[in-house]
Amino acid sequence: MNTQKKKDYSSPRIELINVELEQGIASGSTYFQPGGPGSPNTPEVEDWKQDSESKDFWL
Repeated sequence: MNTQKKKDYSSPRIELINVELEQGIASGSTYFQPGGPGSPNTPEVEDWKQDSESKDFWL
């Protein structure tokens, strides 16, 4: 005989929270200086060097 008491069923529910963000909150917190040809702020870029031999890796 089954003597376990059944639990009440509570249906699932979905809650929605709307969050409004301020616009422009970080607009003054950065400093951006673009680089150009001959500019000291331009990063150095190296060409891709590819090995001529193939290598197999076993894990």
